[in-house]
Amino acid sequence: MANKTTFVLKDAWQRDAVRDAIGRLDLSRPWTVEIRPYVRRRTLSQNNLMWKWCDEIAGYVEAHTGQDKDDIHEWLKRKFLSPHWVEIGGEAFPRYTTTKLTTQEMTDYMDKIHAWATQELGMVLPLPVDLQEDAA
Repeated sequence: MANKTTFVLKDAWQRDAVRDAIGRLDLSRPWTVEIRPYVRRRTLSQNNLMWKWCDEIAGYVEAHTGQDKDDIHEWLKRKFLSPHWVEIGGEAFPRYTTTKLTTQEMTDYMDKIHAWATQELGMVLPLPVDLQEDAA
């Protein structure tokens, strides 16, 4: 068995597959087995829309600030997300990331970005329904 295998259990068949996998473990070395509720992470479509917004905001403010979409992305994370504190060698520093957000947390984050861009910049950012219409 590989060093790390992840199972998402949704039915009895998958539960039995996990039992079988545990039964095949080489017990000459220790293993860690973790069981926790499944939490769905942000979706690919949420991530794509967030980057589209970063690109559009950067295009809107670039003439005034010179900032690109990566700079905008970093700034938005610091403005609207709480930091995740990381400690290395006794030194703690804040890290802001969207990677580990759940779908609901990502929705809340994007709602804040949308409200800010609308109210502060007067921008009209595309919504998922707008992108679906463009694809049709």
